[in-house]
Amino acid sequence: MSKTANGRGSQPSSSTTENNTARVEEMIQYSLFSRLKEHISGGWFPSDSSVKTSAEIWLYGQGPDFY
Repeated sequence: MSKTANGRGSQPSSSTTENNTARVEEMIQYSLFSRLKEHISGGWFPSDSSVKTSAEIWLYGQGPDFY
């Protein structure tokens, strides 16, 4: 492994990589699920199945740019 000017290795530490991965996953979930939450919040659903159906219909209705 090559050394940089500060004497550290050129590859990030595993904790840095893990933190970045967690941050990216959080951003993805926020982007997708915050919009879904807006869609279903305030609604009344008689069962878990109806929540799932509503979410699926909404997700299928999103264009390719959404993802």
